[in-house]
Amino acid sequence: MKKLLSFIIVIAIIAAVTPYIDGYFFHQNYINLIEHFNAENRMKLTVENYQRGWLHSYATLSVPTGDASTSKVFLQQTISHGPLVYSGVTKGYTFAMANIESVANSNDKVVTFLGNPGPKGLANIQTLARFGEQYINHISIFPISINYPGFGKFAWQGLESDISFQVKKEQIKNIKTNTTLGAVSLNGEAIALSLNTAPITSITESDQRLKRKVD
Repeated sequence: MKKLLSFIIVIAIIAAVTPYIDGYFFHQNYINLIEHFNAENRMKLTVENYQRGWLHSYATLSVPTGDASTSKVFLQQTISHGPLVYSGVTKGYTFAMANIESVANSNDKVVTFLGNPGPKGLANIQTLARFGEQYINHISIFPISINYPGFGKFAWQGLESDISFQVKKEQIKNIKTNTTLGAVSLNGEAIALSLNTAPITSITESDQRLKRKVD
């Protein structure tokens, strides 16, 4: 009986400590991935804050949308620590390092142009970070409908995209994307103009070599 009780206590301690340890190591992977991205792209991501917790961590990532530093989109991220997480990608529980739910919002300049997106934000990104630095993402940019008095109405049915890749040493390998761009409609008031497009789907596969970070 004592052996069974000791075994249960050990298992409970491991179960309690593992998410925190997992969160610590995922934080390192997260920072490394951002550095890799910034080394390869002109558009630089900025980690505004990262608050590591026990079962969850919370981060804010900013993405510039123009030349002005005041024009940014902010990703408010809730990071669930593994080894067992509920995935917004697979819609179920799975073994993984982490699951990230990102809600995209912006500053006043972008909101003034696009209109107030409400609590759901401009977009939602679900990321499943599997062990072995494999990332599976589902991106939803919500439909937009804008009325400009005197000019007309612009409507876009949004975007749905699945992106997966794996980080191996100095390469991002097996990059796979499946993106559907929603239909666009434009109806003018000042001039007789009507434009409608059909949805567009694009599927790609590629690899990308990472640049070494020079200190």
